[in-house]
Amino acid sequence: MVEREQREFLRIDDLVPVTYSKIIPPPPGKTKEGKRENIGGGGIKLISEEVFPLETVLKLQIDLPDTLEPTSVSCLGKVVWTNPIIEEGNSKYAMGIAYLDISESERKKIINYVFGKQRMQRLMRGGR
Repeated sequence: MVEREQREFLRIDDLVPVTYSKIIPPPPGKTKEGKRENIGGGGIKLISEEVFPLETVLKLQIDLPDTLEPTSVSCLGKVVWTNPIIEEGNSKYAMGIAYLDISESERKKIINYVFGKQRMQRLMRGGR
């Protein structure tokens, strides 16, 4: 049996800083920085030194570098899964964050960024 991809949007690997803060449940948290391991039109994989319970809502500031006009996107996201990352002497967590409150224009910026990065990766591999 072949497993079918359940994502609605294409994702790319892209290790870039992300600024986030916990919004819900109260009290709001301090603004912190993590890394995103991948990004797509539906969410990101966030790497952080702290883990949040499922359903926690985060305010995200997502940088989109390496474009003609580097920009960033602000939105809310919800923790949908968590996994510990085992590294010697370091405790980190991977979390799936699904966008909650994102405008279509902001989502389009992310989708265009993903397609642009994918195109660059193909060209660097000698593809078309």
